[in-house]
Amino acid sequence: MPQLHRERLAEAGRAGAQPRERAQAGRGEQDEGDQVGGGLGQRPARRRPYRLAAGPGQVGQPEGQALVQAEPVRAHAVQLYRDLKALHELPPEYESWLAAAAVLSDTGKFINHQGHHRHTQYIVSSSEIYGYTQLQRTMISAIARYLGKSRPQPGDRALRNIPALEHKNVQFAVVLLRLAVALNQDRASDVLRVAAKVYPKRVYLELEPGRSGAELELWSLRKEADYFREVFGRELFPTLA
Repeated sequence: MPQLHRERLAEAGRAGAQPRERAQAGRGEQDEGDQVGGGLGQRPARRRPYRLAAGPGQVGQPEGQALVQAEPVRAHAVQLYRDLKALHELPPEYESWLAAAAVLSDTGKFINHQGHHRHTQYIVSSSEIYGYTQLQRTMISAIARYLGKSRPQPGDRALRNIPALEHKNVQFAVVLLRLAVALNQDRASDVLRVAAKVYPKRVYLELEPGRSGAELELWSLRKEADYFREVFGRELFPTLA
């Protein structure tokens, strides 16, 4: 297994650790075989975690650079989950899965750039990630799958092993991750700040331009407006603050 692939798996485990712990607070531990809500609440199996091969001082090296680039996407995905919670109403555990999907979303490129979202889905669903059950990894892989032209459909392979009642929630999470990716278009260190405002018929995303502006991000967000309206039934208006 390539070193960077191991790094991304380890990073994904850390990315959602705190939200997952908060979601589990106050709930009794479930036995490994118990099913809660279609199996989504079962306790993660004890697995040997993948270790980061690079130390903290090596994060800027070429193999660690991909993780550095994934961090703004993860941060924006988590922010959008929290800021738009009144809109999507996703369960708390989705914050963890969304963060992990953001970190792992480009993993498939290490197989082939062409169709890499499909490769990402396969890698994530087939790999052991510390702290996540098989079903939870399947959920994460499905969220990371639909960042290109494809949209979630009931008969898709990525959704086949996910309870039907969760398909809509996966779709909501996909939209949030697509917006987070749109907010990070080939940006090096100039990360945009964004503020979300939710109204009954529309949602505003106000961008604070960085040193290099925000034109590409505005264009990318506007491309997501049709799908956003299809899923949430509201208009999306990206604007400059």
